[in-house]
Amino acid sequence: MPMLRSLSIKNYRLFKSLTLPRLGQLNLIVGKNNSGKSCLLEAVRIYEEDGDPNLLRRLIHQRHEDIEVLTRLSNETLPHPSLSDPLRNLFPEHKFPNDFITSIRIGEASKGSRLVEIHLGANRPTQDENGNLLGHRLSMHEALDLIDEARFFIEVRVISDDEVVQRRTVRLKLPGKAADMFSRTSRARLLSTRYVPASGWNQNQIIQLWSTVLIRPSRKRQVIDALRLIDSDIQDIALLPEAVPVAIYSDDFQQPLRGMGDGMGRLFQLALAVASTDSGVVLLDEFENGLHWSVQSDAWRFVFSLAKATNTQVFATTHSWDCVQAFQRIDAEHPDTDGMLFHLGRSVRTSNRGQIVANAYDSEALKSMVQADIEVR
Repeated sequence: MPMLRSLSIKNYRLFKSLTLPRLGQLNLIVGKNNSGKSCLLEAVRIYEEDGDPNLLRRLIHQRHEDIEVLTRLSNETLPHPSLSDPLRNLFPEHKFPNDFITSIRIGEASKGSRLVEIHLGANRPTQDENGNLLGHRLSMHEALDLIDEARFFIEVRVISDDEVVQRRTVRLKLPGKAADMFSRTSRARLLSTRYVPASGWNQNQIIQLWSTVLIRPSRKRQVIDALRLIDSDIQDIALLPEAVPVAIYSDDFQQPLRGMGDGMGRLFQLALAVASTDSGVVLLDEFENGLHWSVQSDAWRFVFSLAKATNTQVFATTHSWDCVQAFQRIDAEHPDTDGMLFHLGRSVRTSNRGQIVANAYDSEALKSMVQADIEVR
């Protein structure tokens, strides 16, 4: 997949309209709490995975937005119980729009580029003369008039060169009912995307990605080299049952990574994410978690070098000034690998007061900012 050159996000969670006109190969996102850093990573993930409906449900679950009591409470003020479906949380103000035109739109900023679009819709089940079940598409006005018969859904469309190339309909669930599950997005696209949450991966995710590295000795060596940034005596690494990574020092001495501190486990997952990717995208939420400031430059140096070697685009978030400084230092060492920093915050302008906006810093601007010790977190 070609790298994203720019990014436009409309009507997704906190973002009414956010545009990043230029992206780098390495992109670091900073900002206060609730400024949209994790939302931006989610948006890139939705784009890269073609709006996979299962991914949308997982994003809701990861934020605990599918708790049934919340669904029941929201249902009390809605014209139809299915409009309390937790998928409403993907839209601004945690509710579906009041029309079938307003949509979530995620893609490059240039006209005609590939776009993932998500919007609300409704139909009315009917039958043809042979008794075959059909779905008659309704306008919002018709859906409200026929509220007892209408079935609401969201439609996910992938658009390329102004043509719809993929379309999926996700029926909204009623309170107390299970959500529909769907076949996954193409495996080729899924294999090109890696997301490392702030809390780290579960066992299944580690096992899956370790298997892709294990059959490529040079990639396994890269993961080992990353761990040696913290402990140069490590000779090898193995994965024991229950996805327990173990550092091997010799035939007589091995040590579980978890027993070596949070930093070692975090570095293992960062390295595994980048080393298992080819021409894809890696998303790292809270890059600095568990990493002492003294190893962050080396960690970024590893990520920059491996991203270049694997043609991978990286998006990372941070709260740490040490992380920003380390990113800038390593970016300066790699003039052939474009690094960008984006600060997300709420606008104070009258025209868009309170909306999330982004300030972009390229390599030169970032260098000047760090040298002047200008706070951007």
